[in-house]
Amino acid sequence: MTTFNTIDEFLDILDSNPRLLEAVRNKILTEDLVRLPHEFSEFKETTGKHFDGLASDMKGMEERLTNQIGAVGKQIDGLGTRVDTELRAQSAFRGNYAQSAAINERIRIANKFAHLHGARRTDAMGVRRDVLKTWLQGEYTDVVEGLRLRERAWETFLVSDMVAAVHDLMAPNEDPPLYYIAVEASYSIDDEDVAKATDHAKIVQAVTGLTAYAVVAGVRLDDEITNDARSMIHEEVTQYVEAGNPDFVYWHRLVSSDLRPPEPR
Repeated sequence: MTTFNTIDEFLDILDSNPRLLEAVRNKILTEDLVRLPHEFSEFKETTGKHFDGLASDMKGMEERLTNQIGAVGKQIDGLGTRVDTELRAQSAFRGNYAQSAAINERIRIANKFAHLHGARRTDAMGVRRDVLKTWLQGEYTDVVEGLRLRERAWETFLVSDMVAAVHDLMAPNEDPPLYYIAVEASYSIDDEDVAKATDHAKIVQAVTGLTAYAVVAGVRLDDEITNDARSMIHEEVTQYVEAGNPDFVYWHRLVSSDLRPPEPR
C-alpha cells in the first residue's frame, strides 16, 4: 500500500499513477463535472457548425441583397432615361407649337409696330426661303459680310422661324412693304433666340433698306438665360423702339394654353 505524510507527497503519487489519478477524480468530481469537457467540446463543434451555416446564410443574403439593389438601380436608371426622353419630347413638342403659334400671330405682332409707319391695320406675309437665299447672294453678299455677324447667322437665316414682310392692309397689293419682322419662337426664350432674331433683322434691314424689327415669341424666359441676353429683351414696343439698339429684341408673349395640340376630330 502506498502511504504519504504530506499533501505534496500525495500529489506526487497522483502524478506518477494515472489510474489512481483517474480514480480520485471520479471519486471527487460529480458525473456532470466529469462530462463537462466532453460536452464543451461537442458544444464548440456544434456552435462552430452553426456559425458556419449562419455565415453562409449571411453571404447568400448579401448576394441576394446586392442583386436586388443592382436590379433597383437598373430600374432607376431606366426611369431616368425615360424621364429624360419624355422631357426632350415635351421640349420639342412645345417648341414646335410655339413656332406655329408665332406664325399664327404674325399679324398681331406686325400690328404692334403699325402706328410707327402710319398704318392702322396690316397684313404680314412670310418671306419665302428662296427669297431669303437671294438676300445672301450676289450683290448682297458684301453687304451681309459687312455686318460682321456670327458665321452661324448665314445658316440660321435660311431656316429662321419667320421673316415676314408687313403691308398696309388698306394699300394696293402692288405697294412695297412698310417694314419687316424677324421672329424667333421658343417656349422658353434663351440667348440663342435673341441672337438669331437680331442677326436676321440686321440682314433684312441691310438688304432691303427697310426697318426690320427683331422679335422673340415665347411663353417665358429660359432658366439659364444670361443677364446680357435678358437685358436686351423689352416687353414694351415703345421701350424697344426708343432704345434704337439693333441688338435689342421685342418679346411677344405667347399664352401657354394656346400651345396645345388640336383636339381630335
